[in-house]
Amino acid sequence: MRLRPVLAAALIAALPASASWLHYRGPTQDGIVPEKLPLTLAQPRELWKTKVGTGTCSVTVDGARIFTAGNADKKTDTVFCLDAATGKPLWQHSYPQALDPNLFEGGPRATPTIDGDRVYAIGQAGELFCLAADSGKVRWQKNLVRDFGGKKPGWGYSGSPTIDGELLIVEPGGPTGSTVALNKLTGALVWKSGSDEAGYATPVVAEIVKKRTVVVFKARSLVGLDVKNGQELWRTEWKTDYDINAATPLVVGNLIVASSGYGTGIGLFEVGAGGITQTWRNRSLRAHINTPVVRRNAIFGIDGNTGGGNLVCLDLASGTKRWEEKTVKGGSLVLADDKLVVLTEKGELVIAPAITNEFKPLLRSHVLDKRCWVQPTLSDGRLFVKNNAGDLACFELK
Repeated sequence: MRLRPVLAAALIAALPASASWLHYRGPTQDGIVPEKLPLTLAQPRELWKTKVGTGTCSVTVDGARIFTAGNADKKTDTVFCLDAATGKPLWQHSYPQALDPNLFEGGPRATPTIDGDRVYAIGQAGELFCLAADSGKVRWQKNLVRDFGGKKPGWGYSGSPTIDGELLIVEPGGPTGSTVALNKLTGALVWKSGSDEAGYATPVVAEIVKKRTVVVFKARSLVGLDVKNGQELWRTEWKTDYDINAATPLVVGNLIVASSGYGTGIGLFEVGAGGITQTWRNRSLRAHINTPVVRRNAIFGIDGNTGGGNLVCLDLASGTKRWEEKTVKGGSLVLADDKLVVLTEKGELVIAPAITNEFKPLLRSHVLDKRCWVQPTLSDGRLFVKNNAGDLACFELK
């Protein structure tokens, strides 16, 4: 396998100039954001803090507005649009939905996706909304179970909506169309594909072997679909206890990194003209919920199930563990300015260079109380952090 040329093409690709964060996992769906951090990091300054209700969905950003969701009264989910500078609500859209805690706090799991003048949101029971970004008015509405024959996963729908061109791609799961593509403006069905039960990860669209491909992490398989018509291009089996494949696959050129918890582990796959082949697999990184990042031939992520996983660094080409940091427990991470931005499960912000020879933190600061499974969002010098209980805070990193 010729790893270096593939990585050069994928990792040096230009990132969007905009500081907006329109999709879960950032502008390029890989947890890497084109954001510069200060040369000298001081303790972050809290700009504002508010409550948006229980839930594990993250925050998306479009200029001066941010979007998230929560459940404040155990019976109603709400999609929020807030002023990014002050945290004050600009609008909100609510709909009936039980909190549905199940070994965690419950509430909405999927992060709203922004596309132009529209926002797309999925509730844990399958409600799918297209909302006007400026007002929250419903443009159209579907239900993944009722309208597409979907089968709700045991812990609720968690994958965020994915936009590619004129398509909105979502994962109902079930026998009559496991993945569906809709016209993003009307909600009309364009194609449906497969009969797998849904996983909990977000679909990723990428150019793989010169073909626009939807990469989906099903309940028991990793699958690639042709974005034009939903035709299956390749698949490989990936079984995890309780069918919890939740970490979004990482696409690096023609390479794909998949990882799951419950002792399952991590694997590197290469897609070629003949399909998909496994390069290596081990248990050095078992990403339970939150997705690792790849930078400079290395993988950085949280190893192990929620409540006790450690931050680790693996070599991308071989899967060999380069280092493990036991003081960084659980949580999630993104990458900005060649630095890991980690929010631990206990609410500690940790920033460290994404290097393979050692863990050397530049900043450690407690920013939130209560359990934090929610991926941090960084845009225009502001860091947005949220815990499962719905406390949302904005810190200045300029």
